[in-house]
Parts: sequence; C-alpha cells; structure tokens
Amino acid sequence: MTKLKLIIILAIIIWATRAADGSPVANEHEERLWRAVCHVESGGRVNAVGDGGNAVGIAQIWKICVDDVNRIIGRAEYSYDDRLSAARSKEMFLIYTRHYCRAAGGWTAERAARIWNGGPAGHRKQATAGYWQKVERAMSNG
Repeated sequence: MTKLKLIIILAIIIWATRAADGSPVANEHEERLWRAVCHVESGGRVNAVGDGGNAVGIAQIWKICVDDVNRIIGRAEYSYDDRLSAARSKEMFLIYTRHYCRAAGGWTAERAARIWNGGPAGHRKQATAGYWQKVERAMSNG
C-alpha cells in the first residue's frame, strides 16, 4: 500500500468519526456503552451530583477528567459546566475512553467502562470489576 493510500484511508476514518462541527460521533458499540454508563452513573439524570459534589452530570464527570480531555485534544474546549450537558459529556466520554483504550491495546466495552470508572489504568484495577458488571447488566437490559 502506498503512503498516499494510507493517508487517504486514515483521513476517511477520522472524518467518519467526527460530526460536521468536529465533535466525536459514537459508533453503535460506543453508543450502547454510553447509554449503559449513564444509567449506572446517574440513572440518566443530566443534573445529577455525587461523590460529595465532585461528580457532576449524566456521566458523573470530575473536574480532573475535564482537564484531562482538554489536555488530550490540546485545547481548552470543555468547561466544568459542560458536565451538565448530555451532549458535551458524551463527547468527553468518547475522547477520554478512545484515548486511553488506544493506549491500553484497543477499544472494548469492558476496557472503556473500567477506564471511565477507574482512570487511565482502570482496566487493570480489581476495584473496577464490579462497575463493569453493573454496566454490562445495563447493556443487556437496554
């Protein structure tokens, strides 16, 4: 395969995973995982607050995660208030899980869920195994 063909294929892949505004678009597996994570994290409540006020929104995002997402993309695009937007939370979820799954050997629903719950090395932590079981049940129920 020529270098040009490879560049074209990569450009198509990147284009296909972005919306017109440049935000990430979930594939069907990521969408299913996203719905399950939202169910487990907040019962689907966009304005949920937990962990003593640290975890906010439908996906219970901490400020450190927002900061990390901004670091990953190389610009301060997301604010702490974006945690109260289901759409912006989903974008952060996709950016975060894709980035750390890629570094951990590739995307799987289990790896992504455990990383979401336990941080970049969450897929290796025993403490995230129970979380994955909850998410997996939510995925099979809905």
